[in-house]
Amino acid sequence: MPDFSDEVIAARPVWRRTTSGAPSGVDDEMPLHCGGPTLTVDERFELMRARKREMLETRAREREEAEAREAAERRQGRGRNVGDEDEDEEKATERARNDRYAVKLLRQENDAWAGGGSDLGVLG
Repeated sequence: MPDFSDEVIAARPVWRRTTSGAPSGVDDEMPLHCGGPTLTVDERFELMRARKREMLETRAREREEAEAREAAERRQGRGRNVGDEDEDEEKATERARNDRYAVKLLRQENDAWAGGGSDLGVLG
């Protein structure tokens, strides 16, 4: 292994912040954004308000169109009423499912306390 004690090793160059701060002109410039020009707070606020106003107008127009379509369907007799058969079938199916589940729970309770399990037990 070579002995370097007699030689003076030059220090590597290291970057250090200067005391004067940033170069002149950098503090004065606004950072550039990739999305377009740099906007002030007021300009951003106005842009945001315009976008929201446009969104609300679009929603209102879509709602009016949907209402007009539903009214036209009702006039032609094709609209869905509250008492449609499909809806009644769905409710009947849900009711039957809930009843089966309730009976299952009652049988579990009867098994736990009465020990029988073959009959539904006494209700009430």
